[in-house]
Amino acid sequence: MTSHASHLNSAPGEVFEFIYLIKHYKSKYLIPKTPPAWMALEVISFGTLSRLYELLNKDDNKKTIAKQFGLNKIDILENWMHALSNLRNCCAHHSRIWNRRLVVRILLPTNADYLFLDRDTIAKTKQNTAPYYSHPPNI
Repeated sequence: MTSHASHLNSAPGEVFEFIYLIKHYKSKYLIPKTPPAWMALEVISFGTLSRLYELLNKDDNKKTIAKQFGLNKIDILENWMHALSNLRNCCAHHSRIWNRRLVVRILLPTNADYLFLDRDTIAKTKQNTAPYYSHPPNI
């Protein structure tokens, strides 16, 4: 089974909602034939969106999406979406996130169009010496 098909099988609720959305759209609108993308995105989870982006072919469309976020490497956006999806799941399931080693290590851009972090902060973060990585105070 392809990874796309296996992903659809793992999200039956989303598939049901999507089918309902399509039926509703077709019963109400004739033009355009397919609903706008934002309608479809309303019924999928962030994890599914992350997987959909990951499964896109590495072509100009994927680069264009990453470029909208000022990123010149598609791997960075894939990583961010995966990391944020895992963080979101921790929060949604009431897991502790403070002082926790997250499964997906976030990649920092070094050649982004927009300045996310200055180079000194990136260097300190990579060395694990940034002030916000200090241990919590003893209470």
